[in-house]
Amino acid sequence: MSDAGRLEEIRGLIKGGQVEQSLVLLKSYWLEHPDDSEAADLLSTVMKEAGRSELSERLSALAKQLPSETEKEELLSLPAVSSKSDPNKPPTGKKVGPQELFEAGFSLIDARQHELAAMLLDQCVKMVPDEPVVNYELGFALMSLKRFDEAIAYFENASAGSADFDTYLNLSACYTMTRRLEDAIKVLEKIEKLELDEEQSRELQHRKMVLRRLSVLSSKPHLSPRDWMFVLYGSILLRTQVPKEHGKEDAVAIGSTLAILKGVLEGLRHESEVVEFFGPQSRPLASALAELLEIPVGGYKGDSREERALLTMTWANDVIGPHESFLENTHRRAMFAYGLSVDEPLPLVPEIVGTLGYDDVMPWDESGRKIMVDAEANVLAPSELEAKLVQQTKSILYNARDIESEPYIIHAVQEALDFYIGKEGLLVLANSKTFPRRCEYTAEVLF
Repeated sequence: MSDAGRLEEIRGLIKGGQVEQSLVLLKSYWLEHPDDSEAADLLSTVMKEAGRSELSERLSALAKQLPSETEKEELLSLPAVSSKSDPNKPPTGKKVGPQELFEAGFSLIDARQHELAAMLLDQCVKMVPDEPVVNYELGFALMSLKRFDEAIAYFENASAGSADFDTYLNLSACYTMTRRLEDAIKVLEKIEKLELDEEQSRELQHRKMVLRRLSVLSSKPHLSPRDWMFVLYGSILLRTQVPKEHGKEDAVAIGSTLAILKGVLEGLRHESEVVEFFGPQSRPLASALAELLEIPVGGYKGDSREERALLTMTWANDVIGPHESFLENTHRRAMFAYGLSVDEPLPLVPEIVGTLGYDDVMPWDESGRKIMVDAEANVLAPSELEAKLVQQTKSILYNARDIESEPYIIHAVQEALDFYIGKEGLLVLANSKTFPRRCEYTAEVLF
């Protein structure tokens, strides 16, 4: 399809209210045509529809500085400029300035459109290469895209003129992800010389622990997702395969994960007295796990629960709303999330994770009204819903019990225990004295 046809398709999607679809196509188009005013103007419209008025205004201001298709054609039709031309004569056509590029790029970071932000900020930094703020924001956009090698140079430039905590911290993180351990240690030594508040001091101690874990694995030529989950967060990852985008789990996969969880908990000698579920979405999973572990199940009770609990949720993103309640890591409660986002940062990370993914992989939806088991989405009455959830629980439990003695489950459990046994002091699980708070999830895990 021609560029004009692509733009026409995008306009049609915007007109039809299909914001997400138009954004996907528009992002792809603008990355291919970074100086296209039409792309910037259309994205301004999309962001206005999405309720991001400030970003919309900044994109609109940028679009006014970029040449239109007509102006670009006129420029191409002009004769070549002679070397004898008047040097004081201003160039024909528009020229975008660094201010418009920076403001639009900065706002795109806030909207988590990091690729587009990096594209604009890369143009901006070429105009003002020594500007620390531009270097920092470009480094941050690249780091968010997991392009850590590229981000390092910009954080180094940003830190050259001033001692800034955030710049040093992000530079240390990029050195860590590229396994430049000695460089990361040197940056942390610089941070130690700054005057830090309580939160910054806590972050410094966390980063020191990250480097300590990384040094334990220094002899490994390649780090797996399980390795990175241990290094960055001290968390246990039960399944290490590369996640499929928008894939749903079936009862066999869910049962397998719970069987592995049971074996790992037994191997690490971690015992719970009750399984808690956080919200109705997690009830079938928690109920099946409780029966598998032969302990009671109940809803989340917060500080009022006296038993040692294993708080279970289907999707770790559920912690976003009430995350303050889960920050404290006590000996009475461990957190298990079946799924953890690959690319979305969260306020905290559970100490046990079933699998990494892009969205909730349970075969029922979050509202509890629609059960996505069959090809058709059925809207159920309350009684039907209850029966369906009970059926899901029984199916998961049946599969977990049926396969927990299978060789591939035993192998998966032993492989996990071979990795974690001997590293208990560096795990968050059952280690609340060393880790009184759960750390932030920055979604830096590499595959």
